[in-house]
Order: sequence, then C-alpha cells, then structure tokens
Amino acid sequence: MSIDQSGRNLKQVVAFTNFPELDAGGGPDGPSFQPVTRKLFFSTTLSNGLSNTGAWEINKMPVQVVLPLAADGSSDGGGATAFLTIGPHAGNFLVVDVANKKVVRVAPPFTSGHPGIDFITKNLVAPKGLAVNSLGNIFVSNTDGTIEQFGSDGTFLGQYAATGLHNMNIVFDGSNLVVATSDGPVIEIAPNGTKKTVGTVAGGDAVAICP
Repeated sequence: MSIDQSGRNLKQVVAFTNFPELDAGGGPDGPSFQPVTRKLFFSTTLSNGLSNTGAWEINKMPVQVVLPLAADGSSDGGGATAFLTIGPHAGNFLVVDVANKKVVRVAPPFTSGHPGIDFITKNLVAPKGLAVNSLGNIFVSNTDGTIEQFGSDGTFLGQYAATGLHNMNIVFDGSNLVVATSDGPVIEIAPNGTKKTVGTVAGGDAVAICP
C-alpha cells in the first residue's frame, strides 16, 4: 500500500493474491526504492521451513530480481533491501537473507531472477535491517540488539552500536541512524554513539523518514 505524507490517499500498489508466485511467498518486507528510477523493490518471507522467498521489483507487473532464498528451519526468508550508491558495486541491489544470516547482492539490470551473490556472510547473528549511509557504508541490524558496519565492498568495519533491544529495520536521517525495535522504542543513534528514544509504538517493524 502507499499513502501520502499526511497519512491519507491510501492506494494499493500490488495485491499478492493476484500473483501466485507472490501469494506463496509470505508477506512483503524491507521495501526500498531504486535511487534513479524510483521503482519499488522488496523481499518476501515465508516461515515454517518453506521457501518461495526472494526479492521483487514492482512496476506494472512484479519481476523477481532475486531467486528464492534457501529455507533454514522455521526462519523467515528475506528481510530488508537497499541499493549501493558508491564503491565497486555501485548500483547493485542488496537483500538480507534472514534465514541464512547473510546479505546477498545482485547486479543490474533487474529484468529477471538471479541467485544472490553472497556479499556479507560473517559477523551477522540474526540480521533483519539494512541501510546505506552517504559514504556508501553498509549497516546491518541484528535482532540480538547489535548493529554491524561494513564498507561498500563488504569489508567488516566493526560493531557500530548496540541498543539492548530486538532491532528490526533501520534508516538514516542525515547522519543519524534510526532503529525500529520489536520491543516498541524507536531509537536514534548519533555518529558519536549517543542514543535517544524518539518514540514508542506497539511493536515496531519498519521505519521511514519523510524528506
């Protein structure tokens, strides 16, 4: 669904029930927009060891960009998505593979499904959220409360922060990182590590910043 910045004009973007491959793929997660075309991308999840997950682009019809992610027990499949804007893989699409504790990437064009290339495979405990800052560095939030930082080439740069909560999706507001948590608090983390609670909801999953 989409709404405007006043919270009105609710519109349906895509109905999963109209497309069998989406309908069997669990719910949508981690939407992001391609920087230039502004096309909508998202991943799909399906728990209980089943997998028709992957990542999709929506124009008039859904196109599977990343082929199904392998199931691992009862873990979900896909998490957050993002695009690299700087570095050796600029323009590539990233997806958090929740079940297998890694981040995969796919190079353009996004006209057909491809297996994700393993990009970040270490230092992730229970990944969910994904964000890229203005320098091109990649941040991955874990549901164990940690947030790890990587270079634009996937090199591990160390732990960025720990909230002590169950982190979900994340987004940058300028240089500050905003973290939604399933515990309720929405946390803002400044570059110097200072944290403050900017709001509380009844179990937060995703977060976005209106320009």
